[in-house]
Amino acid sequence: MLKRVRQRCDRSHQGADVNARATIDVDGFGGHTPLFHTVVTPARKTDALARLLLRNGADPNIRATFRKLVGASGDVETEQPPEYHNASVLDFATQFGEPSYVNEIAIAII
Repeated sequence: MLKRVRQRCDRSHQGADVNARATIDVDGFGGHTPLFHTVVTPARKTDALARLLLRNGADPNIRATFRKLVGASGDVETEQPPEYHNASVLDFATQFGEPSYVNEIAIAII
């Protein structure tokens, strides 16, 4: 994943947007950016991706409202995922309910 993001950032002069927001659904959930995925991730904990995004203009102050299921069946009909309303990247990380997914290394540089 880091390789793909690095390639996209290297092409940022060609129109790649490090602040591209996820689609907002009919219930008003969405709007998070790639930076959100650097602070809460099941992947290896590193600050490389966060540094790359920030160096290329990622805005850590963007806010989003979304739901996030982790370690569950993923069936939103039977499980109620936690909701994050008007959360910044750091709000999301500090409120996230599964500590093993929180990337403290990335948080430290944001």
